[in-house]
Amino acid sequence: MYNRQLGEMLPWFDKKGRNAYAVTQAFTTSVDNTYKAAMSSLKAAIALKISEEKKWQKHLTFIFPVIVIDGSLFESYLNPSGELVVDAVEKGFLHFPLEINGLIGTNIYVVTLGSLPHFINEAKKLNSELLKLFTDVNSDNYSSLDERFRC
Repeated sequence: MYNRQLGEMLPWFDKKGRNAYAVTQAFTTSVDNTYKAAMSSLKAAIALKISEEKKWQKHLTFIFPVIVIDGSLFESYLNPSGELVVDAVEKGFLHFPLEINGLIGTNIYVVTLGSLPHFINEAKKLNSELLKLFTDVNSDNYSSLDERFRC
């Protein structure tokens, strides 16, 4: 039940709306660049996690993989009547549960290049909030996190 309280404190943990289960580039028959981008983003996140674990024995690491698209981004879904709806969006989450090196993937944040400045500001805010929230956590009081987020 950590997610609800974390979601209130840190909006990135509360993924409102629809998560995508696939991303594709329209009007192309070439290589699936979106899949390659998702794989690259996930592999980079895992490599960073492994690198951080080698440096520090006990620590908290938050890694948020991101894909920036230089173009339009659309989401499509079926409405309650079963009709296809296509909406232009500036950002979204791609559910990418692939397993690599025994680690299961995550949600990848997908954002358009035009929304990148807003994304950067939000990422900086998230970083500040995480630092504030966990600044006093160490290996001796790690279990105190349970008390902070108990519903």
